Amino acid sequence: LFCNMLNKLNVADFQKAIQKQSEKVLKDVKQKQYEAQPKPMDPNVARDYDMVIVMRHSKRIDQHPNFAPHLRWSDEDRYLRCYDPPICDFELPVQKLQEVEAFIPTLRITKIVVSPFLRCIQTAAAIGKYLSISKFTIDARLGEHKIPIDRCINTAQNRVKHLSPNESYAAQMAKDYRDATYLSVEEMQRVMTALYNKGGDDDSSTDVVIEWQHTQAPGNGLYIECMKEALQRESGQPEQRHDTLLVTHSQPLTDI
Repeated sequence: LFCNMLNKLNVADFQKAIQKQSEKVLKDVKQKQYEAQPKPMDPNVARDYDMVIVMRHSKRIDQHPNFAPHLRWSDEDRYLRCYDPPICDFELPVQKLQEVEAFIPTLRITKIVVSPFLRCIQTAAAIGKYLSISKFTIDARLGEHKIPIDRCINTAQNRVKHLSPNESYAAQMAKDYRDATYLSVEEMQRVMTALYNKGGDDDSSTDVVIEWQHTQAPGNGLYIECMKEALQRESGQPEQRHDTLLVTHSQPLTDI
């Protein structure tokens, strides 16, 4: 019966009907996607709660090697700290935060909590400069997941095999995430202070202050615990909003 019906239909009309139906379905999908998009908050409506904003670090230099070819990642760090690459886009963090501010006009970040990995430290410094926040809380619970750390180490171990004996770092390299280490507080402070004051007046430079309470080993996977703690933060000033920014990695961001 179906075949007989098809034979009676004009092929061109049949194709037009299919196309019309496809366009209707596509239109409905786009409408649902539009309706699902978050809408900007009304700046005239006061919030009676604080917010926690979670942000991934900026672009890694090892994943975007051609983005800023003038930036260098030393060979020593490329092998011995392969799991801790720097960022190559120092404008992206502020751009992304400005997008958040466009949706939340009442956003008032007063605390920045940061993963101890270099890429997050650099990202936080760029945002801190934009927000005029010079005190940062380092929290190892926001650190990279152990699987990406191991992936970086395995890649570096495969690459180091092609170096000449005099250049080989194999004996000093981490074997897995349990051998990974963080920068010292002094090194973090030096990195953040340099970025914070970059392009500014030398006579009015700002000293970055770092507080580090949670110092768990890399790959600890405790980011949910950190998030819960941030949500329970008491500002002590109910008449003012005190929002918190967490700077972390892709896996914690996905799980959170």
